[in-house]
Formats: sequence, structure tokens, C-alpha cells
Amino acid sequence: MKNTSLDVTVNATVSFDDHCLDPDRFALTHLQRRVIWSICIPQTVFTVTLNIFILLTFLRNRELRQPQHFYFLNLAFCDFIIGSTALPSRLTLDLYGCWPAPFLFCRMYKILDWTVTSEAACTVILIAHSRYRMITSGAAFSAEETPSKVAGKIIATWLFNSFLYGPVQFFDVFSGISITGRNDCKTEFFQVNWVGNLFVITNNVLPPVMVLAFYAAIFHALRGRRRLLNSSGPPIATVSASVSKSTHAVVPRVKDDGGRLSRQTRTMLLLTGAFLLTSVPCGVCSILMFTDNSLGIFQTYLFLLYLLYGNSLVNTLVYTSKVPAMRTAVRRLVCLPDVWVHVHGGAATVVPLQQHGVTITERRTSVVPAKIK
Repeated sequence: MKNTSLDVTVNATVSFDDHCLDPDRFALTHLQRRVIWSICIPQTVFTVTLNIFILLTFLRNRELRQPQHFYFLNLAFCDFIIGSTALPSRLTLDLYGCWPAPFLFCRMYKILDWTVTSEAACTVILIAHSRYRMITSGAAFSAEETPSKVAGKIIATWLFNSFLYGPVQFFDVFSGISITGRNDCKTEFFQVNWVGNLFVITNNVLPPVMVLAFYAAIFHALRGRRRLLNSSGPPIATVSASVSKSTHAVVPRVKDDGGRLSRQTRTMLLLTGAFLLTSVPCGVCSILMFTDNSLGIFQTYLFLLYLLYGNSLVNTLVYTSKVPAMRTAVRRLVCLPDVWVHVHGGAATVVPLQQHGVTITERRTSVVPAKIK
């Protein structure tokens, strides 16, 4: 009996390996799998590591616990889940040839994948909306945007995406038909074309359209603000000295605020551009797969899907390099200096980098004695 059970176990294992390594099961060629392996595995490591740094930075730095930074915290959390679960699961499926884990883990992967990617898209929409309100309402919106309201918006989007993309992953239970074969992992609601198209549009196409609408309104508001600043002439010379001094103090402040808003808008535009360039092509290719089930379309979809996952790394790089408060906090977390010293001609110039999210341009110069020859 022992020998018989051992033979059965060995034969089952061999058949499982043979089934997974069947060349017909690989959607990508050997060269394509090599390219995906060499690019996406380092991408996974960097995405998880950098977002861990971001989450630790928020935990350790109280200066970042402001309402406008909560959106970046939520986006970093979404990117961390994508880099630690969705991307490795997709890599396993494509590089190994089949799904090696029980089907329960496949369903969990699909729920996390669709829910978290949609939550990241909703976070980009919330950032665009808050930027629009900040430009149009200014201080009034800053007073309204409390931490509790921002947390409420984030929780509401999480609940919305969970209820939207969670139950639909059990489509095979409701329909009684499953399209997922042995050692495979597929999206079950793709068995009905109009249902698949509907959820692809809501996940990949509708959020970019909403973000573009907000940024069109933002650029229109910035153009009006710049026109107002350009139309304001210099202060009148006949007014009293005190009034003239206060006017000169106010006008640069307004211009500085306009420049700061423009820089922040450019940073948000980088996030939005990366989001548009990765989300829209993947959504369009997903819709094309319902009409053309060829191998070339599916291979294109896989590459675009990995590009969409790569957006999680791009988000991290953008807001750690372009957001001043985040950049300073990350430098302090990794124990980098807050100043750099430039020595030229016997003079040392100490230049502070970033402090409390504001760029410091003050330079202190001191003479360094020359070495005695």
C-alpha cells in the first residue's frame, strides 16, 4: 500500500509539472518571458521597498500628517499592495505557465487587483479635485479640508470599490459557469462581454476622463489667476510710505503663491500623465480582447498590464522627488544631511536643502584658511 500511494503521489506531481510546463500554456515566448523577468522583478522590489519608506516616513514625521498629504499616504498604501500582491501574482502566472496555488488565492488576488487599482485611480481623482478647490477657493477650502473629512473621503472610496469589485469576482458562483480551468487563474466576470466591458470602462477609462476634466478646469483657473496678476500694475508712487511698503510686501507674496501653485500643479500633472499613459491603453486593449481573441492582442494586453503596474513605482518616484515636504522627510529617514557644503576658492558655502516643506535659498559664506604649503 505504501508503494502504491507513493507511485500515485509521484505520478500526480509529474503530471502537474508537465501540465504547467506545456508550451501551449505560455502566452509569452521564451524571449518575452526573459524580458518581463529582467524588468518586472526589480520593479517589484523597488516598488515595495520605496513604498515601505513612504509609509515609515508618514509614521515617523508628524509634519506630514496634514490633510493634503493623506492622499499620498493612501496612494502609497495602494502602490504597496499592488507591488507586493498583484504584480508578483501576475508574474507567477505568466512566467510559470499556470497558477501553482489553490484557487482561493487566485480569487483573493483578483479581488485585491481590481479593488486596489481602482482605489489608486480614485485617489488620483481626489487629488485633482482637491487641487482644483485649492486654486479656486484658496484659504476657504484649506479651512474646510480637515483630517476627518479627508479620511472620510478615503474610507468612502475604499468601501465603494470593495462593494463594486468584490462580489463580481464570484460571478461563477452566481452563474454556475466557470471559465477558469485546471491550474489557471482568470477573471470570472469576463465570461459575459457586456459585464466585462462595463467594469473595464469603470476601472480604466472613466477615471482618466474625470481627471482630465478636473485638470482642464485647473488650467483654466490658473490662466485666469495669471491674467489677474499680470493686469495688476505697480503700486502708486504718491501713496504714503507705509501703504507703499505694505503693497510691495503683498504683491510678491501673491506671486509666490501663484508660483507655488503652479509647481504643485506640475507635480500633479506628472502623476496624472503617468496614470493616463498606463491606464487608458490597458483599458482599450481589454475591450479589444472581447472582439479579437488572438494571441497578439493578449500579449499586448499583458505588456500594457505590466506597464500599468509600473505606474505604482512612478507614483513613488514622483512624490518623493517633487513634493518638498516628502523629499525632506525621506532624506531624514535615510539619515541624509539637510545641508550641502560647496567649497570654491577658499570659501565654503553652506546651502540648506529643504526645511518644513519650504525651499531655503539663504546661503552663508565663510572663509576657509588655505593650507600651508
